[in-house]
Amino acid sequence: MQKFFRISLFTLMQFVAICSSGQQPIFKTYTVSDGLVNNSVRKVFQDSKGFLWIATWEGLSKYDGNRFTNFTESNGLSHNLVNDVGETKDGDIYVAMNNGSVDVITRDEVKQKNILQNVIINKLLPTTKGNLMALTDNSGIIEIEGKKINRISEPNSTSFYSLVALNDSLIAAATDTIPIHILNRQFHVWAASKKRLYQATANCVFKDLQNRLWLGTTRGLKLVAINAKRGITFPTLPAPFNTPIISQSNVTSIFQQKNGSYWIGTERGLINISPGGHLIQLTEKDGLPSRSVSYIFNDRENNLWIGTTMGLAKIIAASPEKIYDPAQESPHPAQLIKKISNEDILILSGNFFYRYNFRTGETQNIAQLRKETGLVYVTNSIPSLFIYDNQLQVYDVHSNQLNPIKKIARANNFFSATTTNQQNIFIGTFDGIMIYAGNKAVLDATFTMRINNVLADRKGNLWIGTWDHGLYRARYNEEKKQWEDIVHFTQLPDNHIRSLFEDSKGNLWAGTRFNGVVEIREKAPGNFEFIHFSQQTGLSSNWIGDITEDEKENIWLATMSGLDKLIKKENGFSVFNYSRIINFFITTNLVAHIQGNKLLCSTLLGTYQIKDEELEQLSPMPVALTKIGLGSSGQNELAFYNPSEKLILSYSKNHALFEFTSPAFLNEGEILYSYRLKGSGDTAWSHPSNSHSVQYASLEPGRYQFEVRMLGWNGSYGPITSFLFTVNPPYWETWWFYTLIGFGIAFILFSLYRYRINHLLRLQKVRNTIATDLHDDIGSTLTNISILSELSKKNLEEPQTAEKLLQRITEESLASQQALDDII
Repeated sequence: MQKFFRISLFTLMQFVAICSSGQQPIFKTYTVSDGLVNNSVRKVFQDSKGFLWIATWEGLSKYDGNRFTNFTESNGLSHNLVNDVGETKDGDIYVAMNNGSVDVITRDEVKQKNILQNVIINKLLPTTKGNLMALTDNSGIIEIEGKKINRISEPNSTSFYSLVALNDSLIAAATDTIPIHILNRQFHVWAASKKRLYQATANCVFKDLQNRLWLGTTRGLKLVAINAKRGITFPTLPAPFNTPIISQSNVTSIFQQKNGSYWIGTERGLINISPGGHLIQLTEKDGLPSRSVSYIFNDRENNLWIGTTMGLAKIIAASPEKIYDPAQESPHPAQLIKKISNEDILILSGNFFYRYNFRTGETQNIAQLRKETGLVYVTNSIPSLFIYDNQLQVYDVHSNQLNPIKKIARANNFFSATTTNQQNIFIGTFDGIMIYAGNKAVLDATFTMRINNVLADRKGNLWIGTWDHGLYRARYNEEKKQWEDIVHFTQLPDNHIRSLFEDSKGNLWAGTRFNGVVEIREKAPGNFEFIHFSQQTGLSSNWIGDITEDEKENIWLATMSGLDKLIKKENGFSVFNYSRIINFFITTNLVAHIQGNKLLCSTLLGTYQIKDEELEQLSPMPVALTKIGLGSSGQNELAFYNPSEKLILSYSKNHALFEFTSPAFLNEGEILYSYRLKGSGDTAWSHPSNSHSVQYASLEPGRYQFEVRMLGWNGSYGPITSFLFTVNPPYWETWWFYTLIGFGIAFILFSLYRYRINHLLRLQKVRNTIATDLHDDIGSTLTNISILSELSKKNLEEPQTAEKLLQRITEESLASQQALDDII
């Protein structure tokens, strides 16, 4: 009965080969709720500074990695329906609108309006001279050189939508009449299809890496062949392109990545054809805003931007791709991922055990497990052995099925298993280690605790990771049926072991529940070195669910917060938070290296394929100052200036606002910036953060230089962007005011001095006048007294006369005395 069941199961599984869903990328979406001016996206363009311009049916949006700046009729745009956007060599942004007008945006302001009128431009292309080539409706092809218009081709009844150079002499053009024209370098028709191609209108023309020419039309994708006689034919589409969702849909855009993968935008969804020819159709259920795809754009970081009628979507360059899960309705974390060849992986997800070809994306079921049963892989076993349904079973690669070998005694849960010599199998259980030897399984009594992990290393040692009793290493003596050389590693920072792995150098890695991962190196027999990695040393999480190693000897850790990568260095490892860049913060329980730079990881949301693009080597990008506000307190009172200006401000304008961003789109939310203000009291760089603005209040007068830089994914800082400005001091603190005050004080002192001198001079003059008058008066009196004295001497004989004379002398003396008293 069991044999019949196995044959029936195998026949059924081979009959049903599952291959439709394949690998599904993770989308990051942007809509009106995120700031986009309108959800219906028409074109996406990246300017020379790295900013994205999104043309929509209701305006134009500029995305700088932090926010959207929108342009509509309400703030200067001539018309809301934008056909395309282009840039000239001087950095001006030209906006072609569906009403036939063209506006010019300079420094985020509409500076020129309607430089072209009544010329409907469908697409703008850069020329080698730095001008713009415009593909128009019924006006031919023109060149825009500032305000000068140069006609390249003559007007006709044809509308041009897309151009691509075929070689040095020929150009293919997608048009509305005969869908494709082949033009020479003078833009004259060299060849054209002889009929209208089923009334189809061309949307785009594309040349792939194999030099095949593709035409996207309203009636499906066409392969174009050009013969030497100037004839154009449309051969049958090759597989897998020859499918109704491509050949009969409205194909709006085509793009091919460097790895050969095709992306085709249609009204039925986004189509991806892998290099191996595997096709998947992506719609709303896969994360797209809408299945109606209008445009596909590849930016400088190789991120894909998908324009739809309901918003913009992004697939980052290193986006994980979800692989097909037989239990799609309720995704499960995989319990097992085991590589069996250069192309095939065995995966256990939910109750489904299946085989996955990572080159083609195809899956084949092996078995559907019964409920409440588990399947455990025996590490180091050749061929691959599994424990399932209390039986030891071998996997047959050719028949793609499990074949029972021997019954195993029931135990309280099987957690892990390993073998040292393909004969003895050690099984970790809830109650200890079960040893399978000689077709008999016995529960050993040495280790009686719960055993999560058992791993046999290349030297024949058995490493035993327990639930909460730490890590052991021992050797099992098969002849004596006993354990030897038991080592209990009490030096570990955590006794809760959750994963074990031996790397290519023979070092053992132990992942813990609460304290990261420990690398254990045996430098000499019994002499161990422990190297500890945790959140304190840079890990994103301390719970390590699984460990693997890639071809470059880097160590990958599956954690509660996604994936961490320990990058191999000369003297150890450096920590790199891989999930932080790709925005993959999903609890991850398993990680397995497939081949080259490809890995598989199991998460709560299913199993994903990861392509390691070595993002840790990406250099940081320059930072752009998007807004500078300087003025009085409060943002409403700030005046905004161009970042290229150098400003000198009055003392009252001592508040500053700076907004900045870097046009890097791998994961905008995790880009870190550091800034400082030179000239202030604190000139130290700020701690890196995802903040995009900073304000400074009540700045003291002085010369300032604001500096900002980006912390790159490689751990180094990018170039510094700076802005100079000066806050003048108040007039009472200026040199000229102090000089004026000095002159004023000197003038006052000099005036006081002059006043004092003049006063002394006036006093001296008075004194001189008094002295002169006194001299003259006393001299006159003394002369009179002298004369009277002589007369008295002569009249001594006449007493009366002499007495009168003496009386006059007395009077003269009294008069002089009185005069002196008056003068004093």
